[in-house]
Amino acid sequence: MKIHHYTVGLIIALWILSLGGTRAATVTWSSGSSGSWSTGTNWSSGVIPATGDEVTLGDVAASRTVTLDLTNAGSSVSLSSLLLSQTTAGVVGTPINNQLALIGGAGTLTVGNAVTLGTGLANTTTSILITGTSNSSYVNTPALAVTGGTTINAGGLLQLAYASTPRGFVAMAGSITLSGGIIEALAPSSTQTAWLGGVAAGNNSALAGNDVFTINSGTIKVHGNGSNGSRLGFNGNFNWTGGTIQLVSDVTTSGQPGLFLHGLTNTISSGVVFQTVSPTGVVSAAAPTFTMCITTASPSTALTLSQTLDTAVTLGLMTIREFDTRTNSSYTHRITSTAAGRGIGQIFLTTSGAEDIVQLGSDLKSTYSAAGTFVTAQATGSPAYATFGVDLNGFTFDGTAASTGWVPNKVSGTTTNWKVVSTAGTGTFKAQSYNLGLSGATSVDTMTVGSNVILEATGGSGTGNILSASGGATYAYHAASKFRYSGNATRANAATVSSAVAIGGLEVVNGALNLSQSAFQTQGDVSVTGGGSLDLNGTSIATLTLASGKSLTVNNGTMLLTLDGLGNSDQILSAGSGLADLTGGAFLLSGTINYAASYTVMSGFSTITGADVVAISGYDSANYQASLSSTGVLSFSAVPEPGTFGFVALGLMLWLGAESRARRQSRSKN
Repeated sequence: MKIHHYTVGLIIALWILSLGGTRAATVTWSSGSSGSWSTGTNWSSGVIPATGDEVTLGDVAASRTVTLDLTNAGSSVSLSSLLLSQTTAGVVGTPINNQLALIGGAGTLTVGNAVTLGTGLANTTTSILITGTSNSSYVNTPALAVTGGTTINAGGLLQLAYASTPRGFVAMAGSITLSGGIIEALAPSSTQTAWLGGVAAGNNSALAGNDVFTINSGTIKVHGNGSNGSRLGFNGNFNWTGGTIQLVSDVTTSGQPGLFLHGLTNTISSGVVFQTVSPTGVVSAAAPTFTMCITTASPSTALTLSQTLDTAVTLGLMTIREFDTRTNSSYTHRITSTAAGRGIGQIFLTTSGAEDIVQLGSDLKSTYSAAGTFVTAQATGSPAYATFGVDLNGFTFDGTAASTGWVPNKVSGTTTNWKVVSTAGTGTFKAQSYNLGLSGATSVDTMTVGSNVILEATGGSGTGNILSASGGATYAYHAASKFRYSGNATRANAATVSSAVAIGGLEVVNGALNLSQSAFQTQGDVSVTGGGSLDLNGTSIATLTLASGKSLTVNNGTMLLTLDGLGNSDQILSAGSGLADLTGGAFLLSGTINYAASYTVMSGFSTITGADVVAISGYDSANYQASLSSTGVLSFSAVPEPGTFGFVALGLMLWLGAESRARRQSRSKN
């Protein structure tokens, strides 16, 4: 028989196609009850599923759990697909749970296609339970990795449980969409974190991977138990558009259940619900509370990265945390709010050594009014050096709800560096008062206030502001920064400000402010406007010195100056070439005034505009007239007695009359 060449080619081609097109085996759980994945007789094929198989955990009439132990190396399983199929509905009092239970460790169950939990049937759940393995450190090997992503519909449940000793573990890799189902982190025996989403590959496993979490509807529950709290983390971008998140206290002395946002881009839309649940089941509305962190450990190299959170709802406590121990790493966490009032609770900065910065993406207003401070910090792991920062980024941070003002803290045992900056445009930090003394600090600790930063104090009468303290930290105020007082303190009980170093500029736009030290220095301009007043150290003689070339403006404002009987007085000094404009301003004098003396109250200014029109009060104006020269010298001249004016006027009249008669006589002779 003759065989044609094309026939041979066709046979070979069909053989090649048959090899490449081999279909994955469909393997179904055939046992009538719960059991181990690793027992071959539980499967329709008689053997455990192999790589590339399509696995179905089919319909049950009663609850069933299939358990896959991934504790040991070599226990990994890779499937083409995984289907939890359920067509039988449970009944009230006898619900059905068709469950896959995974015990995490060294192995991973990998699924190539998408996984869906939840059929919508009444009293029926299709679920995956992932339990961590005992380990003294974080476990980055996920128990489940779903390449095609997981959708949790109504009736679907993803539960995360903890072993007795893990610090934390990556429970599941792959993007997740919550659409009506439940994600639940059960209460641990010690404070632990379960992470959803894979970490970055290679040496930067401290960073989140590329997974995305979309919460459209349904519920996320995070439990606390005794003194311990479970923490649910999202290794990837978090998009919360609907549904409910609950922090559940299982016993009276609950720990701190919480949520970690580890992705670089995070969004919270309006209409979402955040709740706390008491041990007795009382549900209360609350402001969302999150921890933002870019790293969960030290990456292989120093990094500079940014993370964002855009929110349309008022936020509660926000912890800004970094686990990187490298002091040359820097992490910025930007929060942008479109919520009414743009509210946020306390901001708690925590680092293991890296620079940790909260950045404004919009105006923010702190709702935190409890004792303590609304922006505070701590270091974990006792690093030698830690830097904390607030980047105003051209916006306003309003912390005036706290009557204690802003008191940034020195972290015990750690060189502490605070900085307030504004990387884009002029930013304003508002508080009732400031105490930047960093109690317990030494010269190695620092406080930096950058360019275009306004520290605005709004406190009333008697409030005090310490912008730097002698013998403590090292301070650096940029010349283009500014301290502004806008409170309503009275002159009888003025607000005060002191600084051991030269600050930037100084503004008083309302109320009364007293420079409570004998010598106060600014690197920037000084202005008193808006009906405000500025007192130089109360009743004691003091100086206010402006840096060379800087201006003084007193317009609809008052300078309070103290004079003594020896010719000494408060002085406003320019280090050189400064301009002063007193037009529309006023000087209010006090003290024992020597009216025969001259007082140099201003010196060093190249030009003093309005010296001749400045309103001067507070002296014996019935007997003296005060005047200010164009060089800043204040002097007094006696006001003539009323009788003296009369004699002078009479003499003038007699002289004019005699002069007039003489002229008439002269004309008549001619």
